[in-house]
Amino acid sequence: MANKIRDISKIRKAIKFYCNGKSKYLSISRNTVKKYISLFKVLELSFEVINEKTDAELELLFSPTTV
Repeated sequence: MANKIRDISKIRKAIKFYCNGKSKYLSISRNTVKKYISLFKVLELSFEVINEKTDAELELLFSPTTV
């Protein structure tokens, strides 16, 4: 399953780094970062809201059926 989320913490870091202008420092592909940042923008959530969510909640938000 290529679209399965492997590590929710990477999504959380990608959004955090994006908000801080540092997303190029992640060890995940540029296209993966772009996909999750695009969804983050569509959802119109702040990083604070994302950071407060559990891994299970984030997995639901960023699951392949949502993307």
